[in-house]
Amino acid sequence: MRLIVESPAPHLKESLPYYKKIGFQCSEWKNAYLCQTKSLTIFLNPDPYSRPCLNLFGAQEKKTTVSPSGTWIKERKEKIKYSNIDTKSLLGNYAGVCIETLDIEASFIFWQAK
Repeated sequence: MRLIVESPAPHLKESLPYYKKIGFQCSEWKNAYLCQTKSLTIFLNPDPYSRPCLNLFGAQEKKTTVSPSGTWIKERKEKIKYSNIDTKSLLGNYAGVCIETLDIEASFIFWQAK
């Protein structure tokens, strides 16, 4: 599976130049944009109803769930092609995604089930 962070971008004309300026390589994808570095992909979603969430591409079934911390998780069956990008952004290197939680035990159980 591939993890992509989804960021609402209702003002795409402002968001896109920002991501490019800090070192992301952005390309159009399904009426939206994927902005990528070597270790992070961000899906800029221009839909006015979009919410910050995590997308898991290559899942066994399509579903949307919410973690105990309130983070939306969208599991998608489709596979996505990525550019082979070897650049880093000004945001730094990424080794994972940190999600804050008020109930560590519930969050641990939730992520173990994934």
